[in-house]
Amino acid sequence: MEPVAVLLALGRTLLALTPEGWLVLGFMAFLAIGLVVQLNRARARLSQEESRLGRLQELLAGYDPEAEEPLEWEEVEAAVGEGDSLVREAALVVRQSGRQPQALELGLNAVLRQDLLPRQSRLLPNLFMLLGLLGTVGGLARTLSSLAPQVQKAAGATSPEQLARDLGVTIGDMQGAFGASMWGILLAAAFSYVLGLWSSRQARFAERLERTLLQQLAPALLPRSIEEALEAQVRALKGSAQVAKDFQQTFSDTLGQFDALLQRTADGLRTNVERLAELSAEVQQG
Repeated sequence: MEPVAVLLALGRTLLALTPEGWLVLGFMAFLAIGLVVQLNRARARLSQEESRLGRLQELLAGYDPEAEEPLEWEEVEAAVGEGDSLVREAALVVRQSGRQPQALELGLNAVLRQDLLPRQSRLLPNLFMLLGLLGTVGGLARTLSSLAPQVQKAAGATSPEQLARDLGVTIGDMQGAFGASMWGILLAAAFSYVLGLWSSRQARFAERLERTLLQQLAPALLPRSIEEALEAQVRALKGSAQVAKDFQQTFSDTLGQFDALLQRTADGLRTNVERLAELSAEVQQG
């Protein structure tokens, strides 16, 4: 029964607030609703950013930077879409930085550190704690001020029962004063957990975006270095030389077959001429 008794006592403390506690709780509820609205907006925007990143990854999945020319920016822009977007902004940083590692690192850090949730929203858990403490201090101050007349009356009191009842009411008010602090602690713990989940999700997205930009987009979008361009030209020349060699071999084979055909045709014509000559001689003799 002890856990049940503890829960009941906790419930009474949370509900038996002083007027100052109810005032502070109303203000904390207003801030909590605002934080929930901001979290929903940030979640919707992050879902859009993840969709943009997914389309960019689909574009890059079928691209081979070793075999194809650098990717056109129009293709990237069509994949990520226009408007205010972290994915588009980060892709622009990759495009404008060229092959300068320091500029690329600084630009990406500036983009990836952006928080989709307003910074002041992360201060609300601490503010809940302070507001709860403020409600408790205000409630205790009012309760103690009401306790002074009762102490003064205690000197001339003839009925201990009346004094005990008055002190009991005062102690009950003191218990309600601590309810504001408990509300502050509960709200701070709940929203700290929610903000922790949000930070983890945004960190995973930033890591995924950075990996896509550095490992896939940069090699596909940026022009090749001089060494890479020379290697590509050498490979192209080797391929062209092989094609020319194959063509020469095919042409030689064709010429050989044509020569053989001409030779057979000439042999056939010579045989026919000799045959005609023989027939002509036989006709003259006859």
